[in-house]
Amino acid sequence: MLLINNRAYRDMIDYCMKQRPHEACGFLSGYRGDCSGPNRIGRFIPVANRSPRPELHFDMEPHEVVRALYEMEADDLVLLGIVHSHPQAPPVPSAEDMLTPWRQAISHWIVSLHGDVASTKAYAYSKLDDGTLTWSELPIVITP
Repeated sequence: MLLINNRAYRDMIDYCMKQRPHEACGFLSGYRGDCSGPNRIGRFIPVANRSPRPELHFDMEPHEVVRALYEMEADDLVLLGIVHSHPQAPPVPSAEDMLTPWRQAISHWIVSLHGDVASTKAYAYSKLDDGTLTWSELPIVITP
């Protein structure tokens, strides 16, 4: 289970909406859980999409990635998730999403802007014994 505070969740959705029709991207940071509790996400950090086809793909601007990682470290936070939006598709991992190196993050969030209301899902990726990549949906709880 992933806990995300309402402000971080709203910041993520608002940023994705503002970037439409392009794919938005960024990071979720917070505190790693342990055996007594889940990961707690407290901040969304937007990162510019430098893809030459931003309406179809995301490619995080490297300088902003470094800035975001330093910001997390300075605030004693850890990277808990990668975020990107699907402006015209449901919040389900695409074949391209499965191949991105960001799939190794603790969670991969997809914000779908397809339809009247944004919808969000989080996933964890794993490799099966035969080498096939697969994903599983992670439960999200929005907290005050």
